Amino acid sequence: MEVIKSAARMQAVARKCRAEGRTIGLIPTAGHLHEGHLSLIRRAHELAEVVVVSIAPPALGAEEKPGEERKEGGEKRVRYLSDDVEVLSPLGVQYVFAPERVELFNEGTRTEVVVRGLSERFYGATHPEHYVRLATYLVILFNVVHPHFVIFGWKDAQQVAIVRRMVQDLHVDVEVVVCPIVREADGLAVAPENDRLTERERQMARVLPQALEKAQVLVAAGERNTANILRAMREIIEAHPAIRIEYLAIVDSETLEPIPLLGERPALVMLAALIGKVRLSDNVLLNV
Repeated sequence: MEVIKSAARMQAVARKCRAEGRTIGLIPTAGHLHEGHLSLIRRAHELAEVVVVSIAPPALGAEEKPGEERKEGGEKRVRYLSDDVEVLSPLGVQYVFAPERVELFNEGTRTEVVVRGLSERFYGATHPEHYVRLATYLVILFNVVHPHFVIFGWKDAQQVAIVRRMVQDLHVDVEVVVCPIVREADGLAVAPENDRLTERERQMARVLPQALEKAQVLVAAGERNTANILRAMREIIEAHPAIRIEYLAIVDSETLEPIPLLGERPALVMLAALIGKVRLSDNVLLNV
């Protein structure tokens, strides 16, 4: 396994793989790898001959310019990267692409990718630059790695919708593959945030997947009015006053537009909540 930090080196590797007729599968990550990421790697091995795991540089904040990195942040990145490489070593991943920001975002960069109508919703409503930075980063990443397949998990359903639309609108030559959410024994979606929950908060957090399961049960019983489904879900969650719902909605899985009545198009329940200082998000596709 080779750890690549240079965009030029990664492009050269990708060109060589393609020239040899080998397919490339890319798993974009932000590091801090967990079982959810490992499930994506297993899927990538099924699809492609060469597996690349990318570890994103720290997000570009408004207060920082490309190339500026505080010492503490740099030390943390080295430590986390070392941990992630240790996790990846036995998994048959050929390349880890872990560039610093200056490798991807030149000083003076003015180009952004904005997927309008999707980036401003839900998490993007309170963090308007998040999905703009993400979409811009992913376009750069696709241009550097040139993957045949890019593999995401359903954990961030908004990201999935944005990437699918971006790939379609910009005619990006890559197939977007989406894998199921990996859950822990108590039903929580696997995520680094789970480790920050106290034992009491963890017990409360279990109501989130229970609320999603309630939605599925109601749909299986014939309920099609989303207001009724959402009301039943809220009752489960709000039985715990310490849980603050950030958003709870049933939307079209492609457009993220609210759906009043379930029909033939895939519907998605999107949920995010704060438990103490920990933000948890989850979702489920409803099968009608």
